[in-house]
Amino acid sequence: RRAAERLEAMDLPGQVAWLGLGLVAVLWVILDQLLGLGQASELPPWPGAALMADPVTAVPLNAASSLMVALSVMLCGRMFGRRPTLTEALIAVLWLQFLLLGAMAVSMAVGLVLPAAGALFGLVALVGYLWLLVRFTSVLTRIDSLMATAVSLIVAGLIVSLAFGLVLSLLIATGLVSIPGVA
Repeated sequence: RRAAERLEAMDLPGQVAWLGLGLVAVLWVILDQLLGLGQASELPPWPGAALMADPVTAVPLNAASSLMVALSVMLCGRMFGRRPTLTEALIAVLWLQFLLLGAMAVSMAVGLVLPAAGALFGLVALVGYLWLLVRFTSVLTRIDSLMATAVSLIVAGLIVSLAFGLVLSLLIATGLVSIPGVA
């Protein structure tokens, strides 16, 4: 809670949020590319695998997913007639994603030696990220109940996901965006 309050008190400018968004997106792609090295899979690739394999398309997709989480945090507060602004939400989400990125890098390193332990560490890191996301959202939105925060965050996430899905579907239907490997 204190970390979220300190981060909020810094009052960082919007430029920090947008630069951080680009940096986090690039770092996630680098980590994803490192995770994919030397991993042979017997499963057929999923239709979007070609998008994520290419760093040129993976960076914007990672940035969009971070932005979707930040929009969900902002919408969560707006549902209760409160704040945060998009910049505040984005800075909080990016801070948490930097933490998750570090934890996933550790998980990858542990997984090289003990694969099961690495997977377990990654799962614990993801659960910790979600817990911290609810806590940070609670501080930013001034919602006292963590349960109310979690439920409203889920609802906001669904709304944002549906909106992004609709926009992406329209872009694909009009031919402005194509997915490689999908007929």
